[in-house]
Parts: sequence; C-alpha cells; structure tokens
Amino acid sequence: MIRFSNFEFKDKHWSPLSEVPFKMPLLQAHRGYWVEGERQNSLLAFTAAYNVGFRMAEMDLRLTKDGQIVLFHDPGVYEVDHVTRVRNLTYEQLNSLVPVDTLDEVLKTLPKDMVLNLELKNESRVDFSLEEKLVAYLKKTKQTERMIFSSFNPMSLMWMRKLVPEIPRALLVTQEHEPWNSILLRELSLINLVKPHYLNLRWEDMDHYRDIPAERKVIWTLNDKNVAKTLLSRQKVFGIISDSIKPNEL
Repeated sequence: MIRFSNFEFKDKHWSPLSEVPFKMPLLQAHRGYWVEGERQNSLLAFTAAYNVGFRMAEMDLRLTKDGQIVLFHDPGVYEVDHVTRVRNLTYEQLNSLVPVDTLDEVLKTLPKDMVLNLELKNESRVDFSLEEKLVAYLKKTKQTERMIFSSFNPMSLMWMRKLVPEIPRALLVTQEHEPWNSILLRELSLINLVKPHYLNLRWEDMDHYRDIPAERKVIWTLNDKNVAKTLLSRQKVFGIISDSIKPNEL
C-alpha cells in the first residue's frame, strides 16, 4: 500500500501540548453515560456521566436548518429514506422525529468543572456554518476554557484553528474503509493543516499508528476495563473514550 505519510513525528505538524489550558482527564464518557438506559447525546446522559464520576465527556454536534446546534450523531438514522439530513431539517422538525437536546441546554445545566470534547459532525469541505455558529456561541457565553474540538474532517479543524487557535484540537482517525474515509485521511496526509494537539484513534488501529507518541493518543471506543488498565499502566496511550468503563474502575 502506498503511504502518503510515514507517521514520523515532527513537531511542526503538531501544536504544543503546553497550549492545552486544562488537565485532560484520562477517561471520557462517549456520548455521555447511557448504558444504564439514558439516550445517547442527551442532557440526561451527560448528567449521568458526571454523577458516576466522569469529568470529561464527548458529544456529537450538528447544525439544523434554522441554525440550532444540536447533539446528534447519525444524519440518516431516523429518516425513512436515509436522504434527508439534519442540515435540511429545522430543530422542530428533527425533534418531531426523535428527542434531541441543544448545546445551549446542555451547557447551561452541566457543572462547570466538566471538560467537553465537542465532535464536529460536518462532512463539508466548503461550508463551515456549524463551526462559525459554535465559535460565536462559545465566545458570547464565555465558555471557551473547558473545550476541545474533534473531528474526522481536517478542514473543519483547520477552520477552528483559524477562528479560535487557543482551543485545543483532536484529529479523529480510523482505518475503517468507509466511502468518506479516503487514504488521505487514513494516512494523516492533511495533519499539517490541522496541527492537532491529540490524535483520537479507534483502539483497534493502535498498531497502525504506533509511531505517534503515546502522550498524543486518545483511543475510542474501548469498553474492556482490563485492556484499558493495561494500556494506561504501560503508558501506551494518554486517554480513553468509553461507553461503559467508569472512572472508579480505573
């Protein structure tokens, strides 16, 4: 296989970890803590995560047609024809299909000591309405100090680097062969545009990205606590994003 990147670590391709303005917890709740019955990406799931000890959580953000930033993962799951996308629905239309919470509702409720990993679900390479709306909201509400942005879309993170370089960035990557996941993305060819602080990778792909330093690696979605303990104790990764492992289990 032709590689566009040999994963040789070079400082010029990454932002300094010293720029991260908070202490990153070792464990993040993936879409909140929902394995005991709460809906993923909901206010109740993030409240449950905090109550079981999480001090960091990952959430998926999308922008509706009427400009609402909502917590929502898959664009076509609830549409019969799998064609209509969230960006073509107003908040009320989406909420009529499935209960959905807004980012504003969640941030007004969650305790201020919870760090949030905001995954930007924007597949576009040219439309950055979500990013611009999010930055304007965070600046208006003065909530830029406990956030980190993540995305599979390097262009999205490149835009965030331009708008708010002080907020840390994590580039998401996987070796899964999906239509959207080109070799350029899998081989980190655009990393210099992003200059991320962290690489958030699927834990099954750790060997493929073995040359990336451990202090840069956060893995998803690992739910085996024994494997998690081993990776952390051997300093193979910096952090873990999990559906079911609780902080007190590590």
